[in-house]
Amino acid sequence: MSTFYSERYARHKTMETVLLFDSNGNEIEKKLIYINPKILRRIRNIKSWQPYSWIHDDNIVSLSFNFYGNTTLYWVIQYYNGIIDQFEIKPGTTIKIPDTREIEQAFNEAGGAKPSVIGTTVSI
Repeated sequence: MSTFYSERYARHKTMETVLLFDSNGNEIEKKLIYINPKILRRIRNIKSWQPYSWIHDDNIVSLSFNFYGNTTLYWVIQYYNGIIDQFEIKPGTTIKIPDTREIEQAFNEAGGAKPSVIGTTVSI
């Protein structure tokens, strides 16, 4: 079962189910949020990324925490790599981790909410 999916609505609005996790990787909350399609296009076009070799027992949420300092941007890694089901990723697969500055730039250029959560943790 996928933990990330989108549904298209009229006039190109995109709704995303975003899961929030605690520091142990346990799901604590589900939210259906609107993500501006401009942000999605800009994230898809990010040029700078860092390679990461997937190992057994990895998960997107922990990668988000390790690279961005929080778990809330896991969907950026998932979307950027076209991952629908993280449990189908085979060990040794290279995952592209988008550059933090370019993520912030994508949000700024699209006029969306600033990803001020980069480098911070969400307290529960």
